[in-house]
Amino acid sequence: MLQKNDRWALSVFNDWTEQRNKRVSRREQCPENILQTKNRKTLSKWLSLFTIEVRKKDGSKYPPATIHMLLCGIQRIMRRKNSQPFDIFDKKDVGFRSFHGTMESVFQSLHSEGVGAVVKHAPLITIEEESVLWAKKILGDHTPLALVRGVFFLNGKNFCLRGGKEHRELKLSQLVKCDDHYKYVENGSKSFRGGVGDLRRENKLFDSILALKLVLLVMYIYWICILANCLKQLKTKITSTLLH
Repeated sequence: MLQKNDRWALSVFNDWTEQRNKRVSRREQCPENILQTKNRKTLSKWLSLFTIEVRKKDGSKYPPATIHMLLCGIQRIMRRKNSQPFDIFDKKDVGFRSFHGTMESVFQSLHSEGVGAVVKHAPLITIEEESVLWAKKILGDHTPLALVRGVFFLNGKNFCLRGGKEHRELKLSQLVKCDDHYKYVENGSKSFRGGVGDLRRENKLFDSILALKLVLLVMYIYWICILANCLKQLKTKITSTLLH
């Protein structure tokens, strides 16, 4: 007897097959026994099309992690039905190379669209612990060091930045002002493209009325003014040095 997840995966696959076969010509219809085929390239073709076309009942797209779960269920079903089943996730099997490429492309595309990107984050620091940092003036705007710490802390807290590199590369253009809120958009990077290898990683996309809190906004303005003034002084000093 199939497990619950496997029954769900088979049901979704059968629904996709039925709906697809209704709207295409006979030559383009998916064979009913496709999961029992011995032909790698044929199976790769139909799994690729399934990955591209599968949708929820309301027509919306599945997140990459859900599609991967469906494919895992299909893999388990094939192992039950076939005496010598294929490993569709085997990177060394050239017969499934096009399928692997399709998965990577579809998952990256869904990631860039923000499908499945909404994740509830558990607080890494409590409100009480943060209050202590402000009360003891470890964070604040009363000294340059406290200001740097405050901006660094709030950037990391609100935008989930990891390490100094992401802090240094943060740009004002990544903070998009909407009607009554701000949206932080993560720039693409080599380490997080949203492909198959990134399924268990969370997309950084924050969009809420208080995504950019008032205290952070004030500190940003103060910080930018200080930087602008420092750059102006530096430019004046360089100009003066060159002239003399």
